[in-house]
Amino acid sequence: IVSKLGESAIYLDLRNNKIDSFSDVLSAFDSLKTLNMCHNHLTLIPKCFSKLVSLEILKLSYNFISTVDSRAFGKQMIN
Repeated sequence: IVSKLGESAIYLDLRNNKIDSFSDVLSAFDSLKTLNMCHNHLTLIPKCFSKLVSLEILKLSYNFISTVDSRAFGKQMIN
């Protein structure tokens, strides 16, 4: 189901779900433009975000993020 959704989904709202980690399944959403993961229990932004090449809006407020993988957003974000 996820692979079929990933082909066409442009907006994914996962807020208020007590999510504490990301899965590589997010990389299946290659058309995703907006991802809302506010109000969860996230502590890390992993490198799998670099695979979301169409992503324009990422909402992560009200989480517990303390670490961002240096490869999370591709080479252009590394300084």
